[in-house]
Amino acid sequence: MKKYLILASAALVALAACNKEIEVQDPVNNTDEVVLTFTSERPQFEAGTKTAWDASNSCIVWEATDKIRVGYTLNGDWMGQTGTGTAKFYASKEVTIDDDTDRSVGTFKVPITGSGVTAFTDPETNGTYKFYAIYPSTILSNTTVDDPTDQSVTLATAQTPGSNTFDHSTDIMVGVTEDMSITGLPTDPIELTWTRVVAHTSLTFTNMGFVGTEVPSKITLTFNEAAKVAGTFSIDITDGTIGAGTANVIALEGSGLTVSGTSINAWATVLPVSFSSLKVEVKTDKATYTRNISSFTGGAKTFKQNARNTLTINMTNANRVATTEYDWVVKDLSAITSSDVFVIVGNNGDNYAMNHTYLNSKGAPNATAVTVTGTGTGRKLTTSPADALQWNLTSDSNGYVFYPNGDDSKWLNLIDNNNGLRVSNTASNGKYWTIDSSTGYLKGTDTANNERYIGIYSSTDWRSYKLDSNNEIASNIANQTFAFYVRTEATPSKPVPTISFGTPTTEVNIGESVTNTATISVDGLTITYSSSDDTIASVDASTGEVTGEAAGTATITASFVGNDTYDSASADYEITVVDPNVVVNDGTLAHPYTASEARELALSGDTGSYYISGIVTKVQNQYSASYGTANFWIDENGTSQTVFEGYKIKYFGDVNWVEGNAEIAVDDEVIIYGTLTVFNSTTPETSSGYLVSLNGKTKGLTPGTLMATPDNDNKQITVTWAAATGTTSAISYVVSCGTQTYNASAAGSHTFTMADYGQYNVSVAASADDAISGSARTTVTLSDPNSNTPTLQYTLDGTTTGGSSGYATESEITQNSITWMAMANTTMNPWRFGGKNLSSEDRAVYSTIAIASNISSIEVESGTATATVNSLTITVHNSDTDAANGTNAIATKSVTTGITSSTVTLTKEDATSWAGKYYRIVYNVTCGGSNQYVQFKSAKFYGTN
Repeated sequence: MKKYLILASAALVALAACNKEIEVQDPVNNTDEVVLTFTSERPQFEAGTKTAWDASNSCIVWEATDKIRVGYTLNGDWMGQTGTGTAKFYASKEVTIDDDTDRSVGTFKVPITGSGVTAFTDPETNGTYKFYAIYPSTILSNTTVDDPTDQSVTLATAQTPGSNTFDHSTDIMVGVTEDMSITGLPTDPIELTWTRVVAHTSLTFTNMGFVGTEVPSKITLTFNEAAKVAGTFSIDITDGTIGAGTANVIALEGSGLTVSGTSINAWATVLPVSFSSLKVEVKTDKATYTRNISSFTGGAKTFKQNARNTLTINMTNANRVATTEYDWVVKDLSAITSSDVFVIVGNNGDNYAMNHTYLNSKGAPNATAVTVTGTGTGRKLTTSPADALQWNLTSDSNGYVFYPNGDDSKWLNLIDNNNGLRVSNTASNGKYWTIDSSTGYLKGTDTANNERYIGIYSSTDWRSYKLDSNNEIASNIANQTFAFYVRTEATPSKPVPTISFGTPTTEVNIGESVTNTATISVDGLTITYSSSDDTIASVDASTGEVTGEAAGTATITASFVGNDTYDSASADYEITVVDPNVVVNDGTLAHPYTASEARELALSGDTGSYYISGIVTKVQNQYSASYGTANFWIDENGTSQTVFEGYKIKYFGDVNWVEGNAEIAVDDEVIIYGTLTVFNSTTPETSSGYLVSLNGKTKGLTPGTLMATPDNDNKQITVTWAAATGTTSAISYVVSCGTQTYNASAAGSHTFTMADYGQYNVSVAASADDAISGSARTTVTLSDPNSNTPTLQYTLDGTTTGGSSGYATESEITQNSITWMAMANTTMNPWRFGGKNLSSEDRAVYSTIAIASNISSIEVESGTATATVNSLTITVHNSDTDAANGTNAIATKSVTTGITSSTVTLTKEDATSWAGKYYRIVYNVTCGGSNQYVQFKSAKFYGTN
């Protein structure tokens, strides 16, 4: 398990979820409202962007207009206005943003009212609370939820993406808190962890067959019937699990689509699905392009949940159907017929059209800015107006009735008050309009027979008013003019010839040339060639021959300038100039990806297996005998600790690391082989893998067994070592005993004569020209045979750093060839036994390898204690399993006082000693709400032989 799992989970969408304690205050006895505040962290982003993708952090950016909806449980029961058992989700107030130089925090205030908040207003009510949230707040159609694990919500099939982002209202997420045992009303913000249930998709439509300049208005994607990418689906609010949607079509409105050359870029929010076929329909102001893809090379495509998916569609062979072009020309209202389509425009200094789709909070039409060119009867709209601005009419002796284009089920009408202008079917006797002869204003009669005039109010919406006390147009809409622009088929333009390159060569080496000749559909017209960057690729203007000048990409354009008969035309293609002396990495052993290249591939959704090179910048977890793998960060420059993580990396040959193999260190140059993944959508890493090369060597030595036998009578130590493995080359050995060394070219034994009695470190280091060295270590004690005084045989030093620095999982450390394992919630960096919110619990460290020496007594010394230390127990065992479980002790010493002020000693009562035994040291502690501990300083093991 990752030691930083909690932190990585919180970074899912950059919304904080820390282990912060919730402080409480006395309950507020207000039965009308209880306000809970939820906070979500979000990074800084460019001003003016609503909800944007931050590629480096995989996050969203909250705005001050956003809301969430929150429900909660008490002791596992859902709470709501009607009491326990029915979930009630409450809409938050709008988020407030608190910006500073480092971060911004969005705070969502959730007022929870009525009997459902008894748990907070009654000071006698205690319990475990858990809060659940959903975003956006409008996603729930019914806020009283009978079963929060099976709700019906909808991902819109019609979306309006921005120029660089997806539709804000479709980014569906669920949030959850940790369990919180609280009484009364929390005073600190409650922090949520979020899970995104949808997929984001970056779409690119290349090689559009534009004729001149075209403006996209709508993109419709129809997937195969089984691929339900949107529509109504089920969601489990507690964990974000979702069911299938109901729609296999999404439509993207054109206002936020961007055009780059002959490509269109767009964003979409979809449900995570796989699809095998696709129909694409792209509408512009001049044509509709359609392409049907019956299958994809390599099989079905997949949109992954909570990921930035990419999809590129080549529209080269799309079917293009030209759209009839229209001019929008000013006409008198009396000249407009029921078959005409027109736009109602008012001018209060600028021109604003009446919008029948977008209405203000009262239901009155919004005002939409339009641009007019020309003067007098020659006035025109400069661009085709949106559908929401287009109207039809009928007329009789009562006047004119204005309908939204193609929809006569509603009309423009008046109700009985100022500002009472509506688009509806509710006022049948307030729908007739005439032009007032004296003012030129549109005039109607409301249902109470009051004459009212309409106009643009402050450039925001259209409103209606009676004449004022001076019998003049009300000042709110005074001094305006009115015009009607009718759709009229445009005068045909000159024909546009077609220029095409066929299939041009799109790559050339530096110094080499290639000729890509274009053709034009009309004989006799001259084509001229040009390059977007002559320093990269130069082109002969008449022949189209392209020469590579420098590495990079350039666009080659073939153009016809136009004449009296034909309009201008052009076509282009991109050509890449390659330096043949530069190697392009492809993830093979010969050309492994760099750490940065692997990072980008993983973030793009690539899950392939590749060779990856880099310099170690941080060792997250060293190789251990428990797991057999290591976790470390690499960067091709050896500087950053956040580029790419080698996670669960085994040793050479894809085998588990064993004691004695070389370990990874900072500044090592490595090549690893692994499968790409992204942990919690933020951390590019390997899901598994193994070491291929370490500092240029592709093998690693594993030492053989090492034994050290004392001869106390002769004051000698005989060291015996077995052959190392891992290479077929010659292996040399350096054997050390204390300060003495012995060099050997093969396995064997050597006797060292020592000057003094005592404990000695013994090691053998194996090395070869083609492999990384390996080593084995042990300790041995020479005891004075004539002395009965116990001497120090072994020391376990608790001030030594290493192992886990947190309280999350078990950790291990090896000292003098003896491996010790610490229970969860015991740090070894330095050694501290404890945790938080513990009533009375054991924290232990125990040996997993026997101490061979004869031991007659053990001394344990403790240091500082911030926790309450209830007892200290030392036990001796015959097996590592008994030591791990604390069972079948053959000797025990337990004390309850004086633990941190004196040394606790366990002594063998008879004359014999413990030899080849396992040991366990246990503290029983009580800890409060913050992290508390007792420090372990040392355990000293004494023997007489």
